[in-house]
Amino acid sequence: MPKKFDDVIQSAWLASFDQGKSTVEISREKKVDHRVVKKAVDRLILERQSRQARLELLKDALLKHNDKLMATLKGLKSTIATVDISKAPLSWQRDRHNPSSIFREREVSLQEIQQIPLIQGTETKEWILLKQHLTNDKLWRLLKAWGKSNQTLHLAAVEAQYDLKEIIENNTGLPMIDKDEPSRPFVYSYTTGDIFYSFALGKPRVSSDEFIQGITIEPHGDIRRGGSILALARGQEENVRLGLVEAYKAWLASKAITRLTAASLELEDAAKKVRDRIDDLEMIEFIPGTCRICASLGL
Repeated sequence: MPKKFDDVIQSAWLASFDQGKSTVEISREKKVDHRVVKKAVDRLILERQSRQARLELLKDALLKHNDKLMATLKGLKSTIATVDISKAPLSWQRDRHNPSSIFREREVSLQEIQQIPLIQGTETKEWILLKQHLTNDKLWRLLKAWGKSNQTLHLAAVEAQYDLKEIIENNTGLPMIDKDEPSRPFVYSYTTGDIFYSFALGKPRVSSDEFIQGITIEPHGDIRRGGSILALARGQEENVRLGLVEAYKAWLASKAITRLTAASLELEDAAKKVRDRIDDLEMIEFIPGTCRICASLGL
C-alpha cells in the first residue's frame, strides 16, 4: 500500500515548487516517488487556482453590489436639493390635468401634502439593502429630520399661496380668475399671483417701490406690469392699481413670507447635514456593514 503524506508535507512540496524547484528535484530531495509528488503538486495547484477564481468572482460580485449601493446613495443625495421658494407650489390656473390648483379648497391641498411620505422611494430593493448595511448610521436620523423640514416648507408654501390670493382679493376688491370675464372687473390669477409670489420670494427681492414703478394703466382698462396684464378693471383702473400696490406691500410684510423664509432656512440646514454625511460615506468608497446579499456571498 502506497505511503500517505499529510497536508502539511504536501503543502511544503508546493512551496518548494513555487520557489522554482521541479517536481523531479523535490522527489529526489525528499526521497519520494516522483509520481506521488507530481500528483500532489498538480492537485494543489488546481485547488489554488479554483480558490483564486472563486475569490475573483466573489470580489466582482461584491464590487457590483457596492456600486449599486453607492448609486442609491448618490441618487438620494441628488434628491436633497435646495428648494426654490420663489416658485409657487400650486398652479394659478384650473387644470383638469393638474388638480394641484389654487382654486381648490385650502384644506384639501394641505391634507394632500401631509399624506405624501416624508421620504419617497424607500421601498426599492437597493434602498432596503442600504438600510441593512447602515442600520445604526446617523444618516437615517438626519434624513428623517430633512423629511419633516421638507414637509413643513411645502405646507408653509401652500399656506402662503392661499394667503396671497386672499391679500390680493381683499385689497383690490376683485376676484382672482384664470380666464377672461368681460362682464366684470377681475384680477388675472396666473399673472398677478405668479408675479407677486416670485417677486417677493426671489433673490433679490423686488421692493414695493420697484414694484410700483413698473405698473401702468392702458386706455382700454388693462392694468399692466411690463408685458403682463395684472387686471382688467375698466372704470376702476386707478383704484385697482392702488389696491394692487397695497396688496404687494401687505404681502411683503405678511407672516406667511416670514414663516416660509424660516422654513426654507431650516430645510437648507437639514439638507446640508444629509449631504455632508453622504459625502463622508462616498469618501470611503465602500459601504460599511453587511446585508442579506453579503450573507449569501458568505460574508
